[in-house]
Amino acid sequence: MPPNNLEPSIQASQYAKLNQAIEDFYGRAGKGMLRRIGKASFQYAVREQAALLGVAGVALKLLPEKQRIKFILNGMVDALKKSNPQVDARLDERDGKLAYIESTCAICHSRHSETPICYLYAGSIGEAVQWATGKEHQIIETHCLAKGDPYCRFEVGEARE
Repeated sequence: MPPNNLEPSIQASQYAKLNQAIEDFYGRAGKGMLRRIGKASFQYAVREQAALLGVAGVALKLLPEKQRIKFILNGMVDALKKSNPQVDARLDERDGKLAYIESTCAICHSRHSETPICYLYAGSIGEAVQWATGKEHQIIETHCLAKGDPYCRFEVGEARE
């Protein structure tokens, strides 16, 4: 196992190849598996690196839902930038929609696809939003570097009932 610290120990191209291998090996089920890995990754981050995420569970409960989502996604942006200064991630709010944007995505690095492929990221973002709000929200990847877009963009949809 790699050391339990924040030192980068894998290159973006290697991580992208791992994601590709999971998709190739598991076929259609690979997408769901990668989403579950993303969810588990967020849960691990909360358990093991809570300070890095700036997790403040009690204070979050006092905020309106949209503010909770902004708080946790900004925490993810900050955590990624602290652990890897080359990361270019940010939050975007346009037309009343909140989106997480990543311009240096390690999941689709050097990959090519006609459709968005960052399932692991979508799972992680979805789990973060659910952790912050107590509700499952649909996460839609509207842009993907693998498609030739300038960034990967994950829109936070309405809460699912």
